[in-house]
Amino acid sequence: MPILYVAFDPAGNQSDTVTTMKILYDTTPPVISITYPQSDIFTTETQVQFNSTEDLYGFNMDWLGKFAGAPDNIVSYNHDGVLSSGEYNSDNLFIPELSDGFTYTITLNGA
Repeated sequence: MPILYVAFDPAGNQSDTVTTMKILYDTTPPVISITYPQSDIFTTETQVQFNSTEDLYGFNMDWLGKFAGAPDNIVSYNHDGVLSSGEYNSDNLFIPELSDGFTYTITLNGA
């Protein structure tokens, strides 16, 4: 199925019609999987090893730390540009300053 483009300038003049045929759609979302650490462990390391099946735009990592009686400790990393598909060690991108004794939930996002 083709896509047809037509444009008008501010004076009302119409452009020629441009037809685009062979259109490819990517309907499969990227998959980001964390390979290290496993859930529910205690560690002194900040690294998170993960992989992505596709290039990611707007990639970010968020660490949400909770500790009874203390305000939440929130650390964020936002990657500028495109993060290519593949395997990553988060410490090679960003080393977060995490607080001792906090329990962290780590979230990875990208499009």
